[in-house]
Amino acid sequence: MNSDHVKKAIEILERARVLITDDSDTLWTHYDNGREFRDDIDAWIGRLKLGDETVLEKLNLSFAPTSDFQEHSLSNDWAEEYLDLSAQWDQCLQKLRSG
Repeated sequence: MNSDHVKKAIEILERARVLITDDSDTLWTHYDNGREFRDDIDAWIGRLKLGDETVLEKLNLSFAPTSDFQEHSLSNDWAEEYLDLSAQWDQCLQKLRSG
């Protein structure tokens, strides 16, 4: 994986991570609380840093419409930011997959 594209993917995840707090409303996600969600984000970042391409599909699903990121954003007032991050993710994923 191209290191510049991996860095961009990590930046996107880090931006989303900041918006997920311990007291976030996670009712419409599969997480019990914000900490669990952030733990997954940290794990995904770690896998990206190790060059694990298998994490890309999980991330792609996580940014999809009605996914955990979108549901969390709608319940916690960062829907516009989600749309921006999701668009950036789509562009980044395309670059990661193409090399």
